[in-house]
Amino acid sequence: MDLFSLKLFIDTARESSFVKAAKLNFRTQSAVSFHIKNLEEELGTRLFHRTTRSVALTREGALLLEHAEEILRRCENLKTLIMHYKHAPKGQVRIGTIYSVGMYELTPILKKFIRSYPQINVHLQYLRSSAIYGLVAENKIDLGIVAYPEESPKISITPFGSDRMVLIVHPCHRLAKKHSVNLKEIEGENFISFDQGIPTGEMLKKELARKGIQVKEQMTNENIDTLKRTVEVGLGISIVPSKTVKEEVKKDTLKAIELRDAGFVRPLGILTARGSALTYPAELFLQALTKNGAGLASLQSSHVI
Repeated sequence: MDLFSLKLFIDTARESSFVKAAKLNFRTQSAVSFHIKNLEEELGTRLFHRTTRSVALTREGALLLEHAEEILRRCENLKTLIMHYKHAPKGQVRIGTIYSVGMYELTPILKKFIRSYPQINVHLQYLRSSAIYGLVAENKIDLGIVAYPEESPKISITPFGSDRMVLIVHPCHRLAKKHSVNLKEIEGENFISFDQGIPTGEMLKKELARKGIQVKEQMTNENIDTLKRTVEVGLGISIVPSKTVKEEVKKDTLKAIELRDAGFVRPLGILTARGSALTYPAELFLQALTKNGAGLASLQSSHVI
């Protein structure tokens, strides 16, 4: 059972077509058919139901597909590992992250990683949490970084520290001169929220409701930068991760205020596909993340939301 035949089998199964698998691998259709036929003879079973228009996996074919993808991943990992001993590490690491972490937590880690491993290509995508979980589970990205991480049968979690949450207001707001406030003091304020379905926003709403605090939801935003700009022009207040407003506080375009009776902390986590081997470049990047995450975890608070 050779690896190239396995790859042709996987591509044929994914595309449900010998023709498309042939194009993907720059082979003729007859060459693909020949490899699949040899694979079936070696295993002593049919792997596809063939029709004039398409092909579909048999039960045995589905079983092979389940393991063949992992075999190829492990072989790629082994080749990269061997290459590491011969030369500098090479390859690609695919990362999916929520925007607020990608822009404000990952930048220094990425800079250091790229300097250390210039021949590793980092493919970074900014995505919603729900999309990240799906792509990690399907092995379409190597690592995912989200807030309020949740394990599942297909997902494993590695802690990545936490973000302290702060109240942000316009410099001319009535609360701007205070260093800290109680949640009761924001009662009735125009509040700029995260869009529905964003975990940080959902957790904030639940916590405000739990404490009986009512605010006026003036606007919702998906993007943390848009949310900050909305507060900067005086349309309302918000609660955001402290690291996302360092520049605005320094420039005095926003005021960040501690929440005395809340101590909100947003936990972060790194997602990996449960039971799947990471490529060597992905392992290296995970090590870089966890080393940095140990520093983030030193942020302590009385209450995690």
